[in-house]
Amino acid sequence: MNSDEIEEAFPALKNIPKHYEGLLNTDCGIVKAKKSLKAVQKLCQQKYGTELLFKTKVTKVDKHSVTTEDGQTFTAKNVVVAAGAYSAEMFDKNTSARRVEVEYYVFQDTSGLPNGFIEMADNGVEYYGMLDGSNFDQYKIGENVTRNFKTILEYIKMRMPDKLDSMMYSHP
Repeated sequence: MNSDEIEEAFPALKNIPKHYEGLLNTDCGIVKAKKSLKAVQKLCQQKYGTELLFKTKVTKVDKHSVTTEDGQTFTAKNVVVAAGAYSAEMFDKNTSARRVEVEYYVFQDTSGLPNGFIEMADNGVEYYGMLDGSNFDQYKIGENVTRNFKTILEYIKMRMPDKLDSMMYSHP
């Protein structure tokens, strides 16, 4: 799609530079994270007999094991830490793990926006937007380089000025 076609298909997007091009994929979908995680949990319990531990403090993690506060050690071929923004709390500052803050704004008005987008901007910043919320009734917009609220807000003012009135909150 050229810039005019993008703006025509998604009227909430404005000021698309004339040299920009877009790809529209109509053969994809959206993952509902909570439902997906519950399905994986159920499958792992049924197929592999796994047990999920909640409110269990992990005191040590290495490549092939995890030790909990009560002294239990679980071994595996590989250990993947997927604690999101809380991963850093599991490691001291001398490890290679790092916490990556994800800042974004959430809007209530989703009209005129694509289900999701990624923009590789001329300034080297990658902006993203996607339907969000339990019923996909919200829209989340952020960026993956500076992770700076000011940068994101300037982008929103330029690309989606009509959405500013429906801004609900920001994260974190």
